[in-house]
Amino acid sequence: MASKLTLISKALRNQQRPSVQRGFTLVEVMITVAIIAILASIALPAYQNSVLKAGRSDGKASLLSMSQFMERCFTTNSAYNNTACTGTFPTASGEGKYTLSLTTITANTFTITATPVGSQVSDICDDLSITNTGARGFTGSSGTSALCW
Repeated sequence: MASKLTLISKALRNQQRPSVQRGFTLVEVMITVAIIAILASIALPAYQNSVLKAGRSDGKASLLSMSQFMERCFTTNSAYNNTACTGTFPTASGEGKYTLSLTTITANTFTITATPVGSQVSDICDDLSITNTGARGFTGSSGTSALCW
């Protein structure tokens, strides 16, 4: 009889035990998704601005390099508009984020302009430029000289 009582008491204890819940509730999952969405909305624009700023450095480096090339050419040929200077002028920046062009060229002056291409078009600085005097410019309406150069 004792063994029957033991079996019955074990069966009752098993029935009274609450079931163990495993996993996450819907509220916990939704809170996690909301936190991730908030972090992404902050991080994504900051990342995109960093990518554009890195692309801008490609344009600036190419402009400075080409400006030095034009100065060396002027030293050798006594004119910026000599075919030795303009004939070997590259049309793209080092990483291909800008198109380079000689927008103004005379015997004594030049202006080199870097026009963004591809994803760099959305940069706030737009076209970057440099002249024979070293004056640096940009055409973007919301950028500043300190930011763009």
